[in-house]
Amino acid sequence: MPTTFVAYIDESGDTGLDLVKKPDDPRGATEWLVLAALVVKIEHDSKMVAWTKDVQADFTSKRTDLHFNKLLDFKKPLVCAALAKKDCKSFIVMSIRRISKNIETLN
Repeated sequence: MPTTFVAYIDESGDTGLDLVKKPDDPRGATEWLVLAALVVKIEHDSKMVAWTKDVQADFTSKRTDLHFNKLLDFKKPLVCAALAKKDCKSFIVMSIRRISKNIETLN
């Protein structure tokens, strides 16, 4: 029987390409775009609320949701370590647009 998966997908950053923020001008989009997916087998989908509570158990949180970019820096490795113990996979795509007249290639 084929396995069915559920993907929780979120983005952070800005997809806009027209105006990227410059150091001397706060207007415009961030130079980063991050697309992330947490993928679980469908039989684990009902565990997501409990998993969120488990992941947050190592620190005090009044939030019921879990947004990595809203976490304090010291909490981020705790969340990563807790998620690594769960039966799930994460996929992240990151894109950066260099602030330069000449496009630079990242090595």
